[in-house]
Amino acid sequence: MTDQDHEEQEPEAHDHDLDYPWTLYFNGEPMPRWSNCWSLCHLLQHANGSIMDETYYGLRCLQDLQDLQDRMDLAHIVDSEDGNMFRICCLTLLALLLEHKSAVLEALAPWNADDSKTAEDIYTGVRGGLVAMHALTLRDGFAFWSVGYDTDFVILSEAMKRAQLPSSHPDHLEPPHVRKRRADVSARLRALRCSLLGSIETQKLSKDIRRFIHDLPTKA
Repeated sequence: MTDQDHEEQEPEAHDHDLDYPWTLYFNGEPMPRWSNCWSLCHLLQHANGSIMDETYYGLRCLQDLQDLQDRMDLAHIVDSEDGNMFRICCLTLLALLLEHKSAVLEALAPWNADDSKTAEDIYTGVRGGLVAMHALTLRDGFAFWSVGYDTDFVILSEAMKRAQLPSSHPDHLEPPHVRKRRADVSARLRALRCSLLGSIETQKLSKDIRRFIHDLPTKA
């Protein structure tokens, strides 16, 4: 089985809509129902108050929150995040949830038409999930998750186990967010090198500068 296989799994032939929301497994534990349904609460539209006026631990405010919200919605994929960054996002979202409860419940009101759930159920589930995920991240020092079924839990557990092996171990696998950011940095380095190579064609540069540009590494 390849590393890719450990992170992605084709869903079985099944009407997934009937199971929505699918179980969120976080740091090896199932979370309360609705835990990752942040988008239903329209929390990010409220992320323009004083809590978002500063940058915390590299949090780029709305951009990072939007990115994390989108990733938490993906099923059958193992994902991860820096523990401190995840905790900051959790607490930011929790603050928004508590401060704007009335507006959130209003946004969730259409769900009251369904006998199996209410707006309050979803609100409580999201709030409980944020608290639980923060506690687990604080306990473990990392944030790993997957959304789906029992098979996704098994794959998540294996990925967590491999990520915590020594880097020298042949079965060690870096957390997904680490690999993704390294790939992103490498792509940016390649783009910058290409831009600088263009300067060689348009400007008179010294031999030392030309050599420096040609020898630039493009891997993070």
